[in-house]
Amino acid sequence: MRRKIFDTVVIGGGHAGIEAAFILAKAGFTVALVTLKKDFIGRMSCNPSIGGVGKGHLVREIDALGGIMAKVADKTGIQFRILNSSKGSAVQGLRCQSDRIKYSQVILSELEKFDNLEIIEGEAISVEADNKVKGVFLEDGTFLKTEYAIIATGTFLRGKLFTGFNVKEGGRLGEAPSVNLSLSLEKLGVTLTRFKTGTPARIRRDSINYDLLEKQSGDEKPEPFSLFSKPFPLLPQTCCYITYTNSKTKEVVMKYLDKSPLFQGLIKGIGPRYCPSLEDKIVKFPHHERHQVFLEPDGLDSDIVYPNGISTSLPEEAQDRFIKTIKGLKEAKIEHYGYAVEYDYLQPTFLNYDLSLKGIEGLYFTGQVIGTTGYEEAAGLGIYAAYNIIKKLKRKGSFRLKRSESYLGVMVDDLVFKGVLEPYRLFTSRAEYRMLLDRHTAYRRLSKYAEEENLLSEEEVEFRKKLEKEFQEILEKLKKTKVRGGSAYNAIKKNSSQAEEIIKSFSVENSFVINYLISEIKNEGYRKRFEEEARKLENYLNVKIPRDFDYKNIPGLSREIVERLSVIRPETLLGAYRIPGTTPAALSLLRMEIEKRRRK
Repeated sequence: MRRKIFDTVVIGGGHAGIEAAFILAKAGFTVALVTLKKDFIGRMSCNPSIGGVGKGHLVREIDALGGIMAKVADKTGIQFRILNSSKGSAVQGLRCQSDRIKYSQVILSELEKFDNLEIIEGEAISVEADNKVKGVFLEDGTFLKTEYAIIATGTFLRGKLFTGFNVKEGGRLGEAPSVNLSLSLEKLGVTLTRFKTGTPARIRRDSINYDLLEKQSGDEKPEPFSLFSKPFPLLPQTCCYITYTNSKTKEVVMKYLDKSPLFQGLIKGIGPRYCPSLEDKIVKFPHHERHQVFLEPDGLDSDIVYPNGISTSLPEEAQDRFIKTIKGLKEAKIEHYGYAVEYDYLQPTFLNYDLSLKGIEGLYFTGQVIGTTGYEEAAGLGIYAAYNIIKKLKRKGSFRLKRSESYLGVMVDDLVFKGVLEPYRLFTSRAEYRMLLDRHTAYRRLSKYAEEENLLSEEEVEFRKKLEKEFQEILEKLKKTKVRGGSAYNAIKKNSSQAEEIIKSFSVENSFVINYLISEIKNEGYRKRFEEEARKLENYLNVKIPRDFDYKNIPGLSREIVERLSVIRPETLLGAYRIPGTTPAALSLLRMEIEKRRRK
């Protein structure tokens, strides 16, 4: 048996594992990143894009915390767009189409720069642990000794692929599942459940009639994800196309429902509500005459197009037929067929707030394996787990982000305290304080944490401080400069259509600073109100609940609430408040009982 020693072992080379390994290596610790195929690290299993509404904010936060996703998205992006551009900045979403192959290549090259990070091709088959992690066994007999292991396996735990009644074992197309690791986790007492997700067929670019389609170009002046991306953009920019399903598409899908693994009960796992399969949409929304399809290029040099919006697990014959009914796709040639994937996941309420498993010290779970969906959610959770392990390795306590401080804090809070009934997707609407979480403020909110752990370079720290100084100086000038009807500051607040023009008159060219100022000024009143509301709530809800608190002996609590509180064991009243079913009256009972106990 070969034996190697690492500070942390990360299992899985998807977006969660990448961020975790990157941050830990950046912090100077030894890391083993275990993945089945080195060349598939950072592979985009589904649509070749990064960001979106809510997700784009999260990518900015990852960048502010020293992560890698934003920079790589900027280096490999082939179209950038602001979604909801006509609405306020709090609900806008930065999104880019990426070159799928280049994205993986750049990620791999960035990881390979670390001497303290070893990428190991192989299968992790078991975690060795009692009440603490001792190491990870690989299929070839190698033992990776460590006190910290991160499970970031995406859809690979006992993964099964469904195309009609054709069922194969796999984590995704062409890749084997991880069965032994599931069995190992169950032996440690870990309870695993099933979710499912899906992907559409891929179509050859030269078989599409683009003349019949609606063209969708990117923004004329694209905005980068990372504050530090210069020059930008690096790659030539391209466009996407829009088409729609129709009544004929619906007829074909309905005809093949008796061969659908989803509707015939073969698939037991619950899928994402916000990204349903085409057959799901047609059955659940029969009044809709059509459904939108985005044709997204896989890359500049790729012959493949991703038809976003028609994910399916119908048999190949059905896919051949319904795709050809769609405008512009009559002669479409399928490169490979769509499928659903069903996989094991861990209900996140079994985790502590730092994403470690309750009962086993040093065992962390992150990404899709704890019930999320999306590259960005996975990456955010990977970085969150890594920060907490850094704190442990340095014996500095734990890392936490508040709901009023970040979308990452919102997501972790939602997952750990509420759990999931379906794959979790981050939206701006999930944040009650979203006016405090503008994408332009991510660095002001979060970069201090990266700087504390030396996770930003000196150049990045100086550049950020320079921008912050410039921002403050211009803000003061705007307040002091008089224009018709008052100060330039108030003019921007009253008339946002002239905001950019007013700011540029102060010789400001940096688009990030311009957007930053507009957001700061326009949302000032909302921000102050939300900050005060957040402070009040935190003062009340940050009361600590003792670890040995006996909920059964509190009169007035329902049996349901007692059971949930006893299982989840929230650390504060805020945690109790987030648990579904917890009423204000129940919170008052808890608070009074805690105060009574303290007086004894």
